[in-house]
Amino acid sequence: MRQLGLFGSEEAAREESPRRRESAVEPCPPTREVDDLAAALPRWLRLGTSSWSFPGWGPHLVYGDASASAKQLAERGLEAYAKHPLLRTVGIDRTYYAPMRAEEWASYRAQTPDDFVPIAKVWSGVTAAVSRDGRPNEDFLDPQRFLETMWEPALAGGFDARVPFVFEIPPMRREHEPPVAFFLERLERLLRALPREGRFTFELRTKSWLTAEYAHVLVAHGASHTLNYWSFMPGLARQWRVVNAACTRTLVVRLMLPPGARYEDQKKSFEPFDREAHAQPAMHDELQGVLGELRGVGAPPEVFVIANNKAEGSAPITCRRVAERFVRAGETK
Repeated sequence: MRQLGLFGSEEAAREESPRRRESAVEPCPPTREVDDLAAALPRWLRLGTSSWSFPGWGPHLVYGDASASAKQLAERGLEAYAKHPLLRTVGIDRTYYAPMRAEEWASYRAQTPDDFVPIAKVWSGVTAAVSRDGRPNEDFLDPQRFLETMWEPALAGGFDARVPFVFEIPPMRREHEPPVAFFLERLERLLRALPREGRFTFELRTKSWLTAEYAHVLVAHGASHTLNYWSFMPGLARQWRVVNAACTRTLVVRLMLPPGARYEDQKKSFEPFDREAHAQPAMHDELQGVLGELRGVGAPPEVFVIANNKAEGSAPITCRRVAERFVRAGETK
């Protein structure tokens, strides 16, 4: 596919200047070991990272050198990222903070091959139940706001219904937390109005909302739950026991923060995210339990495993660990 500039047209892409071509980000050449590992994974299992604009991922993890700035990687790095044999998905996280225009979606689409399928976090203006001071958000899980700020621009930018949209519902202070019945009513209203061909998945940060009734609503409308390894949520295995019936078509797993950890503390400790700083064997054990169960299913869901730098120190290394354990488990059967 032809490379488009961040907001450029196809015609402009055909006539890239030498200076612009020089600004392209080069991928890290894969080793034979990485190629073989990627070839051993089933097509239904996609591994990727939470965003991609980290200079510390060069020159041996994802990018060919460490000289590219975070800005350059944000604008031009996805093309190089998508050439990594193990990385067949990525989290588009910026949409959680503000919606993107169709032209911005198109810039990402132009940098990725047809078989590369990202996940997209839904704008917090739709996913937050309350404001920081506890005021109710009238747009919480509003279907029209989602369609106009996320679905329509993504499709206009060239993506299709294969992209899972992750509704990350942020944590709330206990005194601001709406009852689960309110959440389920909004969830059902949303799902009734959304396109049936879409992939819609919900990531909870409120333990009390992880109920059998929640899973039942997801099943009834063909939606799914995002398993999240995150500070104050139950572990992956416990979440899976509650929601597995809702994940027969698509499963998103996000490996974010170890139990009790806080984002800023992990960021400060782990930057520049170029090494495995604090391995999480229990996280891998639980994830492999889920993947091992799906390995035995005749038609498993398409699984998107997204790693964050703050889980173990370097998201690309976490992805490799996931792949190695999955392949090793299959070889011992």
